[in-house]
Amino acid sequence: LDQSLYYIINPSSYLEGKGCGSSYIAEAYLGYGYVGLFIFNFLLGRVLVKLTRYKYNVLWKNTIVLLFILSLFFIPRTGFDEFVGEFLSVTHIFTALMIYVVYQLLNKRRSVS
Repeated sequence: LDQSLYYIINPSSYLEGKGCGSSYIAEAYLGYGYVGLFIFNFLLGRVLVKLTRYKYNVLWKNTIVLLFILSLFFIPRTGFDEFVGEFLSVTHIFTALMIYVVYQLLNKRRSVS
């Protein structure tokens, strides 16, 4: 939605690589109507409630929560599906994997000592 709309509004700026952002609310409504908008916001609210109540002492779970929170910062300016795509991006998966590997290596060193 955001790219199509910006191209209609200002084609020369769009072709220069500029943009105006999007709104997940507008995209959810246009894609799925009021029902989709309600379901998405309901699920997002449930996730936010769970994040405020989490008490994990496991590093990989904390890593996933922090990466999810990072994605939440961008949700007001991204599209409906970009939020999930950003959370599941190669960068986030690689970061979580590297933290897990380093964590396992440090635990092995600690148990050997």
